[in-house]
Amino acid sequence: MTTTDAAARPLPASAVLWRRMSTGRTGPLTVIVLAIIALWYGFAVYLNAPQLIDRYERQQQSWDAARLIRDAYAMERPILPAPHQVVAELNKTVFQTPGAAWFSIPG
Repeated sequence: MTTTDAAARPLPASAVLWRRMSTGRTGPLTVIVLAIIALWYGFAVYLNAPQLIDRYERQQQSWDAARLIRDAYAMERPILPAPHQVVAELNKTVFQTPGAAWFSIPG
């Protein structure tokens, strides 16, 4: 195989996708969006932890960080809901409720 054969060989799809994302606007935007979501999940635990710790102490339950994180993401009425809770509530109230969709026309 010569060097021209290697240069003429097409790149794998993942390499092409990575090259396009890193040279355009998609890559930086993706990194920012993922960072915001990661911070949102972190602050959901941070802001909901005092309520949960108080509940654990009142009920005299033992807890660890894994349980605190799991319960913070599953709280019924959190101080700051996790992103997946917001998406689930939007889906339930906007897309799953008949007549409540933004595109419905009052009749």
